[in-house]
Amino acid sequence: MLSALSLAHPLSLLLALVGAWSTRFEFTRVAVSLWRVFLPALAMLLCALAMLLGLSTRGKELWLLALLAGLPFGAARGFSLKLRTDHAARLLRVSPVKDGLWIVLAATALATVNLAATMAHGGASPVSPLCASGVAMCAGALAGRAIALRLRARSAVHLDLV
Repeated sequence: MLSALSLAHPLSLLLALVGAWSTRFEFTRVAVSLWRVFLPALAMLLCALAMLLGLSTRGKELWLLALLAGLPFGAARGFSLKLRTDHAARLLRVSPVKDGLWIVLAATALATVNLAATMAHGGASPVSPLCASGVAMCAGALAGRAIALRLRARSAVHLDLV
């Protein structure tokens, strides 16, 4: 029977892949609902939390600091992106960028390293707090960017995107 710890690490990798998949709207120039901007950040946050399962208090403070440290960097990027909004249909289109993809690919690489290290050490990986903190920083950057895009979408000029 598999323990919760051994299930948490493949789950974290799966959540990182979901986050990577959910950023595809950024470089395909597809108009999406406003809530979809928050999906990559949510997937990365859940990925980081899944990595922390089974750990004691070790690493949880570092995880929170990394999450908070990523927010201003993402917010700065979110305020600099070009966007178009349709207020009637509640749609948003971001100019084609790949920085969100790079962020989620870095988080996916960290989740993969964490899974490999956990399998190599038999369930107690010494890099789990560091990998979880790295993914939390990525989640913070994506969340800060999503919050900034949402705030900017409120006051942006209306364009028909449908």
